[in-house]
Amino acid sequence: SELIANQKPPIWTVKDYIEAGSLVSIIGAPGSGKTFLALDIGLHVAAGKNCHGLPVIQGLVLYVCGEGKSGIGRRIDALCRENNIARETLPFFVSTIPAQLLDKMSLAEVTAAAIEIMLKYGKPALIIIDTLNRNFGDGDENSTADMTRFIGSVDQLRSSFGCAVLVVHHTGIGAKDRGRGSTALRGAIDFEYLVTQTGRPRDNVRLIRMEAKKVKDFESPPILTFEPVVVDLGIFDEEGSPVTSLALRLTNTPSGSRTNAGRMTMAMRIALDGLKVVADESGQATLDDWRKAAYANKISKSEKQDTKQKAFNRAKDNLLEDGLIGIEGDKFYIVSQDTGQTGQ
Repeated sequence: SELIANQKPPIWTVKDYIEAGSLVSIIGAPGSGKTFLALDIGLHVAAGKNCHGLPVIQGLVLYVCGEGKSGIGRRIDALCRENNIARETLPFFVSTIPAQLLDKMSLAEVTAAAIEIMLKYGKPALIIIDTLNRNFGDGDENSTADMTRFIGSVDQLRSSFGCAVLVVHHTGIGAKDRGRGSTALRGAIDFEYLVTQTGRPRDNVRLIRMEAKKVKDFESPPILTFEPVVVDLGIFDEEGSPVTSLALRLTNTPSGSRTNAGRMTMAMRIALDGLKVVADESGQATLDDWRKAAYANKISKSEKQDTKQKAFNRAKDNLLEDGLIGIEGDKFYIVSQDTGQTGQ
């Protein structure tokens, strides 16, 4: 009765996507854009600026950086320029070395550094750990015991500072829709978001798609789709070429918005079945192998080469736009088996 009587409405660090004090995971394959998304979210929270239309609670953000340090400054600069975020007074701090969160001494050092910053800039609203692997320490991601220890360290940070913690994590080699290693992490988190690359290849556009895969106490929020945009940083390399980086721009054509979205045409189904057949142990296949399988399965009734090619390319583009397949490097993989209705 006391619990019921003392209920309070949720407080959102990022409206509908990150609850204050929650444990959040962003998962994705290498190169999917998950670090760009984590940085984008953190910078908006630090600035107290709506994150692509979503209200935020402004506060100190601590970014425990485990990889990609050479380009992290350029990424932050590009994201700030694109979103008109003032960089000079931004309470956003980046670590100089990775943490080893399984080690008590390293955890104590992270906590002490956070307290020192907090005394000057206020209570943290968000701590970002990017990536789990590089900030894990001397342990095995596949071990339930080690992953549980990692979760304990993260929970200690959450309870010490009363803020949300966002963990950036790689997806598995065979399972592209879940985090790598022990499932103990997924059991502990409040929100999990899968980041994949989809797109419109015919327009030479790649889109970054963020979809909720686990929401513990709320209805899943809408899928967000972003287009990477090139941002000129105003500096030049030794050859005189402008130095650039990428920022994210929310699109008006999120995955699944095409005409007749949700309808699985026969060609799309044949293409999807073909990709499943030729995928290797990691669930991936080259474009050539996939195309041959689709042709063999009669993706077009016509035997004309250009007709078959058009049918395959149309099915591939639609599958990408609907987020049913993704791209990693030069290989394709199935993101979802939800094939909807069959249409002709």
